[in-house]
Amino acid sequence: MTDDRDAWTTYAEKNGLIQAATVPPARQGNKYGAKPIHVDGVRCASAKEAARFLELRLLEKHGAIADLETQPVFPLHIFELWRSGLPIRITTVGRYTADFRYLNLETGEIVVEDTKSDPTKTEAYRLRVQVAQAVHGFTVAEI
Repeated sequence: MTDDRDAWTTYAEKNGLIQAATVPPARQGNKYGAKPIHVDGVRCASAKEAARFLELRLLEKHGAIADLETQPVFPLHIFELWRSGLPIRITTVGRYTADFRYLNLETGEIVVEDTKSDPTKTEAYRLRVQVAQAVHGFTVAEI
């Protein structure tokens, strides 16, 4: 029976009755074409991020900023008010990972930065940023 099925499949493909099953190639790399770059042991997701990292390191070296941190993670929490029981439960629903966090020594504020190009500003990204800003009380500077 298998021989009959194989013969029919071969015949049908040759005569255009069916198309051969093709498996799409696996996607390789970043969907936006960014190539990861390592700078002094730090992995940067793109050339733009690597350039900003070098700029921030130079600012830190000259005393304009301090406590430069790469890839800081901010958990995204929500209050479960709909359950209306006490105590109110807090649930972690995701996380937002910025590119940089540092202390601006001129203003004294903590700055959270993300290097973004227009195609990478997806709806999901915007939502994560809005929730992170509301939960943690900072503003994300997009470079």
